[in-house]
Amino acid sequence: MALERGAYFGRPEESIRRFRPGNEIFDQTMNNQRRFVRAIPEDVQREEQLNYKTYLTHPVSSGDGARVHGALTVDCPNVGDIDPTIDVPLVAVLSDLIAATYDCEQTQPHRYS
Repeated sequence: MALERGAYFGRPEESIRRFRPGNEIFDQTMNNQRRFVRAIPEDVQREEQLNYKTYLTHPVSSGDGARVHGALTVDCPNVGDIDPTIDVPLVAVLSDLIAATYDCEQTQPHRYS
């Protein structure tokens, strides 16, 4: 099992990163926990060749985390681009809306096709 990119927007290049069990981001997501990193350490940016300095990952989950469908991640090129008081709650709402669409499809398959 792995978390890998399903869609992206805004970057000139697609991310090729995959997160597997044992990776802190993967484990937190699968435990229905969000992760906000205000400033990625410079050595990590260089080592992993990241083109962003801050990110927020929120699980796309339903049933109080009983089912994790995936994750919604926002990353930005500058420290401070993500405001934890505004953007974290907004991404939580968007994640819940995405989860609701998965749940609707599972309970009413192809109802809207």
